[in-house]
Amino acid sequence: MNKGRASVTWQKVIIKWFAFHALFMVAHYAYDWLPNPFTYLIGGVSESVFQHMKIGFFAYGLLNLGEGLFRRKHIPRRDLFWFSRMFSTSLLPLIMLIFFFMAPAYVGHIQNILLEIVYANIILIFTTLVTIIIELQVEQSSLMESFKVVVVLFFVVSLSLYIVFAYKMPWCDVFTVPPGW
Repeated sequence: MNKGRASVTWQKVIIKWFAFHALFMVAHYAYDWLPNPFTYLIGGVSESVFQHMKIGFFAYGLLNLGEGLFRRKHIPRRDLFWFSRMFSTSLLPLIMLIFFFMAPAYVGHIQNILLEIVYANIILIFTTLVTIIIELQVEQSSLMESFKVVVVLFFVVSLSLYIVFAYKMPWCDVFTVPPGW
């Protein structure tokens, strides 16, 4: 890879990171600013980890849709583009979850609200960069048909869970022992 091509790639990564961060922030507060069924679905209605994962999924999905429409004439392999974007959209909330729990695991509870907000934004930056790197790798790969099926399944199930749980939170909590165990 020559130097010019690498700098263009990092420039695109930074632009996409910035656009996602901005879209995430808008979606985070969209329901507060304009309460309606659409902003309830894609926006944050509480400060729960799930709500942030939901915001990440929809914000990144909308960004990828916009990217695909904007670049549609310049995408050499549309199948690789869309499968990589479905995969990364589904994966981003899980990456966010893993990185977000580093502070509780290694530091404990962050008592200062300002520090917690700074920490959450640093995690969002790191999550986005990692997701974009994975996405670009998948886009450059030769994908097996079975992987494509898994990606579609992963995306459809993720989408359905974020929609269903936006309106009806599940009975389970990740860190509590289920009743009766």
